Amino acid sequence: MKHSKTCPQYGGTKIFEVTGGRMMDNGIPVGLGFIPVDRYVCASCGYSEEWVREGQMDELASFY
Repeated sequence: MKHSKTCPQYGGTKIFEVTGGRMMDNGIPVGLGFIPVDRYVCASCGYSEEWVREGQMDELASFY
């Protein structure tokens, strides 16, 4: 969904991007902080995907 802007479940094309921040409710805990997770949600069916931002994978990998 992130790249295609199309829902893989039902083919919907109205996709909302919910940008993550460095908070507990929208990030992955790493030490005392959080790595942002962006969500992509289909407006038709509610299917969602979560993506860690590019450039954050090294920090995530070093912690886990």
